[in-house]
Amino acid sequence: MGRGTAQSTFSKRRVGLLKKAREISEFCEASVALIIFSNNGNLFEFSTNSWSSLLQLFGNSSLHEQSKAIAIIYENGDIDTQGCQGCDCC
Repeated sequence: MGRGTAQSTFSKRRVGLLKKAREISEFCEASVALIIFSNNGNLFEFSTNSWSSLLQLFGNSSLHEQSKAIAIIYENGDIDTQGCQGCDCC
């Protein structure tokens, strides 16, 4: 994929992902924190509450729940879910 195409795809998917994060927080009354880094290091973020309160909530969850929450979304749109290790849930 060419550099311009990859950047265009990243921008569109980033906007879509941020929109979905806002929607799930509004429609489902969920607490959401989203961090996106572009391949050149630009940071894009969204959170429904303060980052410190959401990180504390995440830190208080079990390691099992934390591992289910982590996913890596690449610029080409592929998603790598880390999944749980040693369990059958994922």
